[in-house]
Amino acid sequence: MNSSTHPSERPPLAFDQIASGRSFVISRVFDERHMTVFEELSADHSEVHVSAEAMRDYGFPDRLMYGFLVLGMISGLVGANFHHAVCAAVSVDFANPAFPGDRVELRATVDQVQESMRSAVLRLRFTRGDSLIARGKLTIRFLARPAVAQPTRL
Repeated sequence: MNSSTHPSERPPLAFDQIASGRSFVISRVFDERHMTVFEELSADHSEVHVSAEAMRDYGFPDRLMYGFLVLGMISGLVGANFHHAVCAAVSVDFANPAFPGDRVELRATVDQVQESMRSAVLRLRFTRGDSLIARGKLTIRFLARPAVAQPTRL
């Protein structure tokens, strides 16, 4: 199955409903407010993220968006699309910057389903328009309820 789905179109999927090849897409615009809040939360006050003027000296049109702010989209994608799943591992390589006000799209495609681990490996692509921002791999693990012990009869 190769489909692209926006999270609001259907309920989150349980482990037994996912299949290799299926794609999930979310997008959002990060604005000045997001940048300010992330600066405060991360305590990252680097000029590359806070000074548009400094970044113009290096040939960029604006300050650079925080990469980990962009990566926060992974949590939203997992929470909206997968029922009782958690992020187990993430590996991402950044290719190009994004800037405040850009619309960033995250496409995650299921590459592998691991029955024994109740997990799935997804290929990630972050883009702004036709420009690749980052690519990587995400492993999600689906939680399983522990078996409930049956009461013993005396």
